[in-house]
Amino acid sequence: MKTTLPTVLALCATWAAAAPEPQTIRLRDLPSHVGEKVTLKGRTGQIVEDEERPGLRVYTFRDDYGDMVKVHTSAAYPTFGATYFLTGSPEQEAASGALHFREASRRQAFPARKVVVREEVTVERTLSPLILAAVAALVLLGVLAVVVIVRRRMAGAALPPEWGYAEITAGPHQGRALTLRAAEVLVGRGVDTTLDLDLPLDVSVSRKHGRLFREDGVPHYEDLGSSHGSWVNEQQLQPNQPVSLPAGALIRLGPATVIRVGPVEAAAGETQFAGSEQAANWGERETQRAEP
Repeated sequence: MKTTLPTVLALCATWAAAAPEPQTIRLRDLPSHVGEKVTLKGRTGQIVEDEERPGLRVYTFRDDYGDMVKVHTSAAYPTFGATYFLTGSPEQEAASGALHFREASRRQAFPARKVVVREEVTVERTLSPLILAAVAALVLLGVLAVVVIVRRRMAGAALPPEWGYAEITAGPHQGRALTLRAAEVLVGRGVDTTLDLDLPLDVSVSRKHGRLFREDGVPHYEDLGSSHGSWVNEQQLQPNQPVSLPAGALIRLGPATVIRVGPVEAAAGETQFAGSEQAANWGERETQRAEP
């Protein structure tokens, strides 16, 4: 009897359709299925080195309920910690009575390739906003630096002409000198260091302690209601009542700081004026004038 290829294929298809799919069971039910072909689902564990024999590989397999079994296989070890469907049969050793699972085939539930792709996409989406934010921050810092440089140069170029000097002869800032240029020079703590007289180290000086100005070509000083008062040549001033200053007049602010004020031509040696490139450090050079 001659068998044709279509006939063989038809018989194989009929047998495959008739063969039942292996039943998926839990690990705790293995003892009741010894010798049968079943399927398990769980995560692979560590390699059991002490049970290795030639041609045999052993690893642990644990399901979602915490039950575990040792799997015997002749195939390569699966990925550690990955979820697999194992098809095979439970076997019981006659000598020890130990139950293990003989693997016939395996299928990974979540292929590693898809996981890697998801990780790559996540990393790219995470890094892009960070890179953009870093570039934006660098650009902003550059713009601010340019603005600061331009403002300093413009302030230095637009300084008004000098009309007097002020030298600190006592107090925390003793030895500093300032060329008076602005129509009104504020004296205090935290005032503008470009054209005003800033005294940040003397805590007895008010934030706006007083002001120096010129009226009809004569320098004047006015106390602006300071907490510790002002004196001109040791005469206490009333708040908000300007007084004219003779050449070399001494202005005392509170108990510590004393300022000598005079015309520009009377200043000896070098003085730094506000508005220069080092306006914040004006007057750090010692002057050579003698005390009156």
